[in-house]
Amino acid sequence: MRLFYTRKPRSFQHTYIYADERKERLERLKEKAKREMGLPDTRPYNPETIRGKFTTPRLEQRKAARQKPMRTATVLTLIALLSCLWYAISRGIA
Repeated sequence: MRLFYTRKPRSFQHTYIYADERKERLERLKEKAKREMGLPDTRPYNPETIRGKFTTPRLEQRKAARQKPMRTATVLTLIALLSCLWYAISRGIA
């Protein structure tokens, strides 16, 4: 149980400085043409194809755990106020 919310750091976003978009577009067109012709796939391994496949259940589990109706600090404050009220009523102050 946490008393205070801790923020997550910003995620890392990498943008390529030296990228040849024309060359990448031509390679995609060649691959598409080979697939349409029925030639076997000879692409090298690309980790982008499986990115995020293994983390989705874990992320859903974390989101479900984060959705608590009342936080610990709120509960402790409520208990303190109720105990003060009970003390005041029992002493006849209120």
